[in-house]
This record gives sequence, structure tokens and C-alpha cells, in this order.
Amino acid sequence: MRKVVSGMDANHKQQLEVEPLAAPFGAVVRGLTFSDTTSPELIAEVEQDIGQYQVLVFRGHEPPTDAQLAEFTGHFGVRNVKTPDKLDFTPEGFPEIVLISNVIENGKPIGAVGDRSLHWHADLAWSNHNIRFGFLDAVEVPSEGGNTLFASGYAALEALSPDERQGLEELEIYHLRSGEEYPAPGQTPAPGQSVPMKRPVVVTNPSTGRRAVFLSQLGGGSPRDRAVDQSKADLVEALTALLASPRFIYEHHWQVGDLVMWDQIGLVHARHALPPARRILRQVTVKVPYPEDALWGATLSRT
Repeated sequence: MRKVVSGMDANHKQQLEVEPLAAPFGAVVRGLTFSDTTSPELIAEVEQDIGQYQVLVFRGHEPPTDAQLAEFTGHFGVRNVKTPDKLDFTPEGFPEIVLISNVIENGKPIGAVGDRSLHWHADLAWSNHNIRFGFLDAVEVPSEGGNTLFASGYAALEALSPDERQGLEELEIYHLRSGEEYPAPGQTPAPGQSVPMKRPVVVTNPSTGRRAVFLSQLGGGSPRDRAVDQSKADLVEALTALLASPRFIYEHHWQVGDLVMWDQIGLVHARHALPPARRILRQVTVKVPYPEDALWGATLSRT
């Protein structure tokens, strides 16, 4: 389909072409032009498209500068500013942009994460932040490998029968960060001990009203260990396997210049270990502007 919306200024119209992917969800968007100011009409159009398709692949445009990338992404929520330990991987003056890379120069990595695989996750699910959208911009990518996979928690929940959804509202799981461990049943954390975040499994997207299962598992380990109530471990394991079904997954094959935007409320993403070839992406995440009870129906807590 082809849409015409207001462009970067009042005197310029952009013609956006939105083409659904041959995948369970997602669309390619062509015709976007980055500048120093993005019009409200264009942002509203992108908001509508991301609500419909969950993943947008902007392709065929001139690569945005760091300033243009920061300006564009900032319209969709409060940008997450990287912590001091990540500043080595951010462009000067843009702490909201972080390089994700496996490249080593002069004996030091130029970006975060390296070449390791990543389990299904939503960014910062282990923290008090609620991430609304993720953005990855492909600067350099290998000709093969290095793909990013997205799984739809919306589709997984909607695939369940009403009877199968019974009890999911009360189900909670732990979300680990690096160095944390799942608490043993009945364990009381020692003073000063780091404890994992626990979140309900069912989340509601305040923009669309659509509900999803939220099963981020960046910390890895057995899905069974993630159940707050260990009597529900079988259910958590079954839901995790359901979410990873091919019918709910889109695998993105990167091209240089791709800017991928995705819904981090209803989707999780993952990647395999990278091949021995250069891969450099620019990442921005934006936070949910809503009160957290709009997503979860309850206040989040660390156990």
C-alpha cells in the first residue's frame, strides 16, 4: 500500500510505501527522509503502522546522522540514556545511542554485547524501566548470519483458548540481569543481596489495548526456574515453548541501512551467536510514557 503523509516540514510531503512482509507480522517502509525536525503527522502515521505491524523495517533512505536518529526516535517516548559503564560505546554527545558490535579495534571492543548469542528478551525487562520501542540501525552487517529474531507475545496469547488463558492473570515470572540467580522457593534474600524483578506474564499495550504474554528470558536458564510460584512451573515452560513456535516468529535478515523499529511491549527478540565478520548497529530504546499499572495492572516489585 502507498500512503502520503506530511514530511519533515510544512512545505514537504513524503510518500511512504508500507509493504507487509511475507511473515507472521512486520512491514517494510520506504520513502522516509530524515531531517532535523519530524512532523507530528509523520509520527502519527508511524505510530499507526507500528501498532498494526509490530515491526517496521525502514529501508531505502539516506542513513540518518546521530542527531537525526536521536530526534526521530525521541518522538516515541523518553529515550533511555545509557549508564556510565556504557558511555564508551556511545557517540560523543549522544548517550541515548549505543553501538552494538562484535568489532575489536586496538584490542578493545567498540560496541556492547560482542558476538555472543542472546536469549529471547525485551530490553531492560530486569529493571524498573518499561521499554516501549526498540530501534536498531544497521551500519555494517555480515553477508550471512547475524540475523535478529522477533517473537509475538500477542499472537501467542491469542492462540490460546479461553480455557487455556484461565489463571494467566495471576502468573508471575522473574527477570534476571547479569550476575543474578533465580531465588530458591521460600528463600529470603540476605541484606544487600541483588534480587530479580518479577513481572506478571500478561501485559496490555496501552496504545492499542492488545494483550500479550511477556516472557523475556535474557538471563537464560530453565524456563521452569522463572516461575515465582513453582507450582506453576509447567505452565511457564509451556508458554515459553509456545512463544518460540515458528508461526509466531519473524527473522530479520539485515541489509546495510536498515532501521528496524519494534514493539517491546508485545514482542521479544533474540539472536544467534555472530559469525566472524564485522557487525555494527546503532541502538536506541524509548521508555513507556504511561504509568506502569497501565501495562501490568499492578505495581512491579523486586522480590
